[in-house]
Amino acid sequence: MRLARDEARGLLKEANELFAQRKLDEALARLASAGVVGGGLDPTLQRQVGELRERIRGEQRSASEAADRARRLEGELSEGRRLLDAGQATEAIVHFDQVLGLDPGNRAAIDGKRDAQERILASRNRQALETAFQEGRALFDAGRYQDALRPLTDAAADPQNAAARDYLNRAQRILEGLRQQREVSQRIAGLLQEAETLLAERKYPEALVRFDSVLALDPAHTRARERRDLAEMMTGEALFSRFFPNRAPGLTIVEPAASEVVVSGPRSAVVGVATDELRIAKLEFFQDGRLVGEETPARARSPARRRPRCASSASSS
Repeated sequence: MRLARDEARGLLKEANELFAQRKLDEALARLASAGVVGGGLDPTLQRQVGELRERIRGEQRSASEAADRARRLEGELSEGRRLLDAGQATEAIVHFDQVLGLDPGNRAAIDGKRDAQERILASRNRQALETAFQEGRALFDAGRYQDALRPLTDAAADPQNAAARDYLNRAQRILEGLRQQREVSQRIAGLLQEAETLLAERKYPEALVRFDSVLALDPAHTRARERRDLAEMMTGEALFSRFFPNRAPGLTIVEPAASEVVVSGPRSAVVGVATDELRIAKLEFFQDGRLVGEETPARARSPARRRPRCASSASSS
């Protein structure tokens, strides 16, 4: 317990240093190890690990959201300008609206949208805009929100058609929600792939961090929780093996007790006990270099979360 506590404190110290250097993924991996090896031994340490983990994750979320927002702003604004220059006013407004959803005060998007709306009004009479509204409303009611965007965008160019703007806003909100769901699904798939790769490379703390990220996005993700438990177990075993290095199994012959036994018949019973500090998977019996029998201890037949000391007795001819 003392060794585990000291190791956890050292890992927490390393995590703080890595955090100061803005090496956030590495810091989270240290915290994952610290939580596994010493989190249950020291409540204060457990609280410090949890607080730093949440702080790092918060900064990661903020940085990711800011980068995604900047990327979308640049892409949508660029596409809106391109479409406007190409004479596709309606399609341009769709992209300018995306920009304004992220940055309502964006002057370039405001000016671009106004220009596009003026072009629509100049090329369509009020009856044509009303027809577009009826088409867009029918598509919206049918659940075809993406298809409804274009006619509703045309109709909303009419300053007197408040209903068209309301339908357009509702369609935009629904499509934005669907876009976010797709992004979350893609993010989860990417994190799972990274985690499985890290597991295969025996980078268990790093894999544990990725599985935790998946569960932060989808707490009900069954496979991520199962694989996270595996990564946690392997992280703990890797750390504790540093405190308790693996030793060769022990074998004690109980019967016959003499160091040398002369057997006059074709058979002789040999009884003993095999022990190991981790777990015995299987006992094999050889005679003259040939496998003549084997036994699987009861505890080895079912997987265990921890590896308890296991002893087994066997007899062989």
